[in-house]
Amino acid sequence: MDLTQQIEDLHGKILEKLDALNALRDTLRHDYVPGSVCTHLEQCVKETEVCIAYTLTHVIHVCSLHDFSAGPWNAHYMEIAHS
Repeated sequence: MDLTQQIEDLHGKILEKLDALNALRDTLRHDYVPGSVCTHLEQCVKETEVCIAYTLTHVIHVCSLHDFSAGPWNAHYMEIAHS
């Protein structure tokens, strides 16, 4: 095998590797979620948990200031507020 044939053979192998690499990139792009998206979602969940805790604290405080015993919904909402 002369030098020209060796170069052409190596060139063909390089092109095959590039095709495999591009196929892998397409698979990653279409079938997987980037880590940055997961991190952002985790942060959103944490912020939501903080908002829920704040809201429940506020509800408990408001319920302690008012007499809701006359309302038919009292038992249900007070149970939620104190759980």
